[in-house]
Amino acid sequence: EPTNHLDMQSKDVLKNALLQYSGTLIVVSHDRDFLQGLTTKVFEFRNKKVKEHLGDIYDFLEYRKLTTLKELEAAKQSRSQSENAVSENKISYEQKKQTERDIRKLLTQIEKAEKRIADFESQIADKNLILSDPSKADINYNEISRELNSLQKELEKEMVHWEKCHHELDDLQK
Repeated sequence: EPTNHLDMQSKDVLKNALLQYSGTLIVVSHDRDFLQGLTTKVFEFRNKKVKEHLGDIYDFLEYRKLTTLKELEAAKQSRSQSENAVSENKISYEQKKQTERDIRKLLTQIEKAEKRIADFESQIADKNLILSDPSKADINYNEISRELNSLQKELEKEMVHWEKCHHELDDLQK
């Protein structure tokens, strides 16, 4: 873009110098006023094709105006269809991400539940060992039995929670 940084007077000096040149020039610019009178052909690069248009930039723009209206309508329809597809893809992507988060959360809960289950089972085994040891005559059997009963209830709750998490995980992974 040769004219972006130039003031009006500098653009005119450049344009006059280019007009004086007798050879072939390839000018790339979006400045229509700069191109007016400077070009005799316009090359349009569109859809991986190059198309030659005879005339200056305004002749080309007039030609494009006729085809652009048709393309504009087609583009609007295409854009609305692609926006719908993008929003569906976005929803799908967001749902996928949420599912992945839910799976990670469930895996963490399952891991914690398994540790608590192992801990409860270990404590229950210890209490059963104490109750079955005849050398422990001085222990309070009632208190240990209550503790054992409480641990078994906690173990059962944890196993229900573990099973629920596994069912949810199975549903998410289907």
